[in-house]
Amino acid sequence: MESIFDNYHLELEDRPLKISKHTLLKGGKDIFKMSKSKTNEPVAPAVYNKSKGEHTKDIIIAILVAGVISFIGGMYFANHQNDQIKQAVSTATATETVKK
Repeated sequence: MESIFDNYHLELEDRPLKISKHTLLKGGKDIFKMSKSKTNEPVAPAVYNKSKGEHTKDIIIAILVAGVISFIGGMYFANHQNDQIKQAVSTATATETVKK
């Protein structure tokens, strides 16, 4: 079976390297070199300063997290109080029926 691509002949083109004017002026000695730092001094890390909006976002997130934690704590406390009330009511009704 014949393919439709059999009619086309593929050839490899030999294209020249693109060399900048700056490289030619330097004598072409660093065409394929990796760039290296010329000093051995350690680079100081960049200091990131937060803006006013980022401080506001941080405060809002802290308030929301505190709210969620207090809500969960309140639910646990209310459930514990409800269990104590049920126990007190069952104890009180049990003693009243015995007195009769």
